[in-house]
Amino acid sequence: MPRTRNTVTCTLAATLAAALAAVAGHALAQDRSALSPDEVRSFFDRAEQDAVRIAGSNDFAGFETWLRDYVSDDARFDISAMLEVAGEPKGAFTLWLDMDDIVPIVRTSIGTMSHPGMTIDDYALDIEVVEVVPLGPGAATARTAITETGTLAYAGKSDADAAAMSIRIEAKAQCDHVVSRDGSGNLRMGLSTCRMTLCVGPGANAAEATTAC
Repeated sequence: MPRTRNTVTCTLAATLAAALAAVAGHALAQDRSALSPDEVRSFFDRAEQDAVRIAGSNDFAGFETWLRDYVSDDARFDISAMLEVAGEPKGAFTLWLDMDDIVPIVRTSIGTMSHPGMTIDDYALDIEVVEVVPLGPGAATARTAITETGTLAYAGKSDADAAAMSIRIEAKAQCDHVVSRDGSGNLRMGLSTCRMTLCVGPGANAAEATTAC
């Protein structure tokens, strides 16, 4: 029998409830102190600053280290996204990714971006923590508003070649995360659900880049 929308909603709600209970139970076993809103905001501030530093230095291999530093091994990302190309809507897609999916994707991306002459230009990331709700000892949910922009550029033999192969990317997302302490007392993101708009366009120069999305 086909699953109705209400059935899917109930299933997702049950999955979220089970995940929150598991995270809270794990956190209780590891650390009985409360997870404060300031700790959660500091966690996302560090994540933002490290990502900007990595992209700014074109240290692409650092993205895998970033992933390990800020995302738990049992994390899951549920993403609903709208795709725009040069400001025009082109479609929508949904992704359900765990770390077994994310790590190979990141490694493949690192290999692509590490090609000689490939750079990330004008990279910017802003993570605004909108709300933090404690879940119990060592865990909380956080709602974030995220904006990420940058130009994936290639140093071709001429300026025309470089312009033709550069792509401006802009992503805006609203996300809900479960954040908890791991066994070492460090914070990690776990279950995360995001609604995103992803826009790509030509990045030939700074003037075009600001109007592509």
